[in-house]
Amino acid sequence: MNPSPTNPVAPAYSRKYRAFISYNQAADGRLAPAVQTGLQNFSKPWYRRRALRIFRDQTGLSVTPELWGSIERALQESDFLILLASPAAAASKWVEQEVDWWLDHRSARQLLIVLTEGDLFWDQAAGDYDWRRTTALPRRLVKAFPEEPLFLDLRWAKSANDTSLRRPKFADAIARLAATLHGKSLDELIGEDIRQHTTTLRLFRMGVGVLLVLTTLAVVTAVIALQARTTAGRLDQAGITAAEKQARQTQSERLAATALNQVADPNRRILLAAEAFRIHPTDAAENALRRTLAGPLESVLELQLPGSSQNYGVFHPGGLNLLLWNETQARLCETSGTVLQELKLPATEIFQATFSGSGRHLATVSKDGVTRIWNGRTGELVLEVPPDEPATALLNSDGSRLLTLNVNTEAILWNVLTGAKLGTLRFLEIPFFSDQVPVAAFSPIGNRVALCTPSGPVIVDTDTGKIVLTLTGHAQSPRSVSYSPDGHWLITAGNDRTLRKWRTLNGQLAITVSHDSELRDAQFSPDGRWMAAWDSDRQLLIWNAETGQRTARVAIRQPDGPPLCFTFSPNGRCVLVAAYDDGPAELIDPQSGDRLASLSDSEGERRTLHFSPDGHQILVGNLGAPARIFPGDLAGSSEELLALAQRRVPRGLTDAERAQYGLTPRIH
Repeated sequence: MNPSPTNPVAPAYSRKYRAFISYNQAADGRLAPAVQTGLQNFSKPWYRRRALRIFRDQTGLSVTPELWGSIERALQESDFLILLASPAAAASKWVEQEVDWWLDHRSARQLLIVLTEGDLFWDQAAGDYDWRRTTALPRRLVKAFPEEPLFLDLRWAKSANDTSLRRPKFADAIARLAATLHGKSLDELIGEDIRQHTTTLRLFRMGVGVLLVLTTLAVVTAVIALQARTTAGRLDQAGITAAEKQARQTQSERLAATALNQVADPNRRILLAAEAFRIHPTDAAENALRRTLAGPLESVLELQLPGSSQNYGVFHPGGLNLLLWNETQARLCETSGTVLQELKLPATEIFQATFSGSGRHLATVSKDGVTRIWNGRTGELVLEVPPDEPATALLNSDGSRLLTLNVNTEAILWNVLTGAKLGTLRFLEIPFFSDQVPVAAFSPIGNRVALCTPSGPVIVDTDTGKIVLTLTGHAQSPRSVSYSPDGHWLITAGNDRTLRKWRTLNGQLAITVSHDSELRDAQFSPDGRWMAAWDSDRQLLIWNAETGQRTARVAIRQPDGPPLCFTFSPNGRCVLVAAYDDGPAELIDPQSGDRLASLSDSEGERRTLHFSPDGHQILVGNLGAPARIFPGDLAGSSEELLALAQRRVPRGLTDAERAQYGLTPRIH
């Protein structure tokens, strides 16, 4: 990322901060601090605290109710904007607002892109990013760059254990970014870093030399002896630390088991589980904490459309708002229920409504045979697909491709940007349509779509509409297909009583799971850890995605009952499941199959189930009752569970209780 006539040129050091880091905390909360620290320390003179001043909101903002005002002041005082690009950042309103301010007040030439997740594709002919395939940038950057900008690819660092300058690969990446900020070539900057390092070592050695000259042999001998003792002590301490770690893990697991099996008082159960997790954060401790907090969930908000008993809903993927619809109306609303925009629909029944993965577009399927594409934020009509008796539809991640599935079992692929029909395929008829569309799935990138056809599952190129891969092995064609979050894997399931996991690159079969009845609606969890499906006996089944070992088998309804619908929480730690009748929706632990909570408002028949993107809310759409929003705390991270435990039981364990369970007394 060196300065060049076609890429960012370093302005003079004229402002308080050399750069402002714009990022999504959920996606890059670990990587952003590492980038900040690396830039501040790379090529740092020994006599200065930092080489560069870098602004990041977690370290640079004072506590103020005027959050945007503080951010804007920091932007004004920054020479560069560093965008940590990812799909989550692309959907973030804060990132978009920061980029928007920068383009209005600065130049795209001082905007540096660091790719942490997703993809970037430059279209040389169009002189812009290929927005059909680019998933990591906010749309505000359309036509922002006069020519292709260089970017730093840090996607590998998302799973790296060491993101510090001690790791050569990370240090090299930071050097490339720092070269632009310093206004130097990469060779110059690395040379400067070496010189600074050499100077520091030389000064250190000079000090040591003077000290050696001034000390006596006796002192030197004493120092050597002390160093030897210290080294031996450190070795002993390392052994103690390893032993202590094992002891803490054992104590944590024992305490977690005690909380679940040997304690009747619910408050004490919560306290013991929380203490187990604090002692050592094992899976058993987190499971115990979630289970001790389990219980009925009450709705916090009801959403009712006028003049109808149907109230279905889905959250915007960016968490900005939600879509509420019934048979004749569709409204974009705030998560508080305040109406933002009503979609201008004709007087015709709506079968289905769904967002694209980025939230850029949403699609509605109506009884008049028209599939309509709308702007996902403003509700403005973008495209009407010609009438073709559609029954359901789905959009790819960036909203540039639409797949409609009609009652004649024709699946038609459309270019949303031009309205052109790209291809037609037959799909395997399914007895029940829902907003999950189990017979088809777009890849996370959006450049492929998998489809269950009468002759077997296929993968189709979304640019050409042509089949690029056919998956062979099922005794009967499957009725369900789903991509893994990274797009590298595909699962299929159906009437031959098997679930199969395939490598999408070449169609190689990796895992086959056999079952005793037909399988439906196979899905990966958002973290890629689990595979799930329901069977013809109305049981929810969950498998470890890496090994194929089944972890849970939960009976939801009688075998002759209605179909099931289910969805995972965004972090993959819970699954929400319900039958399409008047029974309650339930939260299930995918690792154990334990029922964690029942969403207690039983009025109405369940039709849509969705978590908000941050997992903090659950939206249940109903037939015959209002849509309802429930708290999603129980499906949260371990930190959120500890906070929930503190709210439920504000006190701590007493000294007597700690002694009872073999814990050390608190330090008062």
